[in-house]
Amino acid sequence: WMQDLSMPSELIHDLIEPLCLGAMNEGIDTACALSFRRVLHESFTNHQQARLGWFSKPMDEALIEPLCERAKGLGVQLHLRSRIRSIQTSPTGIRLQDQTFQQVIITLPAYATDQLLGRTTPCETRAICNIHLWYEQTITLPALFVGSLGSTGQWFFDVSSQMSEQGQQQGKLRHICAVISADKNGLNDQQKGDDLKLVHIINEELKAVTANATLNPVHYRIIKEKRATVLVRSDHTDMDMPKGCIDASERPQPGQLPATIEWAVQRGEKAAKSCLNRLKS
Repeated sequence: WMQDLSMPSELIHDLIEPLCLGAMNEGIDTACALSFRRVLHESFTNHQQARLGWFSKPMDEALIEPLCERAKGLGVQLHLRSRIRSIQTSPTGIRLQDQTFQQVIITLPAYATDQLLGRTTPCETRAICNIHLWYEQTITLPALFVGSLGSTGQWFFDVSSQMSEQGQQQGKLRHICAVISADKNGLNDQQKGDDLKLVHIINEELKAVTANATLNPVHYRIIKEKRATVLVRSDHTDMDMPKGCIDASERPQPGQLPATIEWAVQRGEKAAKSCLNRLKS
């Protein structure tokens, strides 16, 4: 696709490949061009969309808790930390554990939905690794969010500044997070020595980014999600669901947005409208 557009190789290497890796969690050699084209179209077609933003509070405080309070105000009953191991259909509705419901919306990654329904379908995934580092020293990135080419850490976030913290002025450590998209290093099975090696690599890269040769973190935490993203694949098709079940699973098809928050919102809105329409009929 890039060759057909006669796009310069430097532009592909310095801009398109990082954008693809960040949005699709997959390299440009295997990512779905149709979905990536939609990412570019929805991101850069007008000035209102072509900008970068982030939460100024942890997501629980910024998004989840306000939504829960709004739902409670509408009379919604929230049952949290309940593991659903199977879905059973009956003449009266859908049985989940000891309760019966008229409609059920499944909002899981595709592999979890398949496991719940006892079926096997293709589901290729990619990992994401987050390396959180805390410093007593003052550390300042060139921007709140920095992308890096040719390094182990691909994205660096100044979490303290993004969360509007004042760092040492409030006695808090400075918090930096490095992210590795489409991580293939198997770090979930690592030993402590491997952790320290990765922290050392990321810290050395931060020294270069910040031009501060004295950086040394006082605390770290590595979080890796092995199946963070269900990839866009052509063999993903709409699945037959048990009567009363609405599928809002993360199973992106070519032309759809990849597995991002934006697509989760779209899936949720579509499923909610479908549920309301069924209940009205």
